[in-house]
Amino acid sequence: MPKRITLKMKDANIEDIVKELAKQSGYKLQFQGGQQRRMTIEMENVTYWQAMEKLCNEAGLSPGFEEQQGIVYLYQQNTVSPYTHHTGPFRFVAQNFNYSRYVNLANIPRTGTDANQQDNNSLSFGFMIQSEPKSPLLAVGPPRLTKAEDENGVSLLPRTNDQQQFNVQYNEGNGLYRNFQHSVGVQLAKPVKDAARVKIIQGKVLVTLLSGTKADVVIDNLAVGKKKLVGTGANAEITIEDISEQNKVWTLTLLIKRIAKQGEHDYNWMNSLQQKMELQDAKGRKYQSNGVSNYINTSETSVHAAYQFSMPPNAELGPAVKLVLSRWLTISQEVEFEFKDLPLP
Repeated sequence: MPKRITLKMKDANIEDIVKELAKQSGYKLQFQGGQQRRMTIEMENVTYWQAMEKLCNEAGLSPGFEEQQGIVYLYQQNTVSPYTHHTGPFRFVAQNFNYSRYVNLANIPRTGTDANQQDNNSLSFGFMIQSEPKSPLLAVGPPRLTKAEDENGVSLLPRTNDQQQFNVQYNEGNGLYRNFQHSVGVQLAKPVKDAARVKIIQGKVLVTLLSGTKADVVIDNLAVGKKKLVGTGANAEITIEDISEQNKVWTLTLLIKRIAKQGEHDYNWMNSLQQKMELQDAKGRKYQSNGVSNYINTSETSVHAAYQFSMPPNAELGPAVKLVLSRWLTISQEVEFEFKDLPLP
């Protein structure tokens, strides 16, 4: 279920409105400067995305996402994305149409049909799906179109033959990698000559969300200079080969081995390791992950690399004493989307 927001603020500073939205939603929202003007805003029991969209449109703001700390930055920007759709905790944003034509000018058959000239018109539609920060996206599957028509009611669903069987092509997201937004695209049929707008596009898309985390490998009593600390969990084994600290930046040289079942392959697992790893002080406060500073060796089941961690902004942590590698708990669901009255190229 989406977060519900009620805002009734008169002649308020934009930064104060952002703080109130952050308070009610429980999300980390930060206003990034810009014009310090005042405004009146009123909304009652609306969804988080409805509130965010209204604020951005009226205040001239644009959201940016920092997935590692779960922060949504709001920048002053003179742009707008007018074609959107909301479904529960998700926001869909139409991004572009791309129309291309192809003409073959070489190796043309002397007789018969030129196979290279078939289906030489292509129309694709790109859009973005965004999630509330409470439910980060891990993967987005192929969109499945159920309806696509121009302003005259002519179908834009792609057809593979005269029996009108539909073949939807797609571009996926970036695998199991935590983020708040993914871009996807679908192929449409060639529009008729006099078509100027798409009246409606409807469909469904399968999304995989991060529903929770569970500690898998925990290594305690870290200290500068300590070596060969080993921790083993259900899904991985970690050997800490070296620990160093300079100017409050910690560098850990790690050998991480994936524990997999026979025949189980996952080539994406190493891409999300830095997102699953936490370096903590004695009070459990988390350092900010800066990712890999040096890859030593990698394979399908192991990563040998130096990982760096630093102080979070505006924070003062104690020495690092614990390394935690978590495993992700996921949930998948199909989400409906709809766009109306889009201009064609």
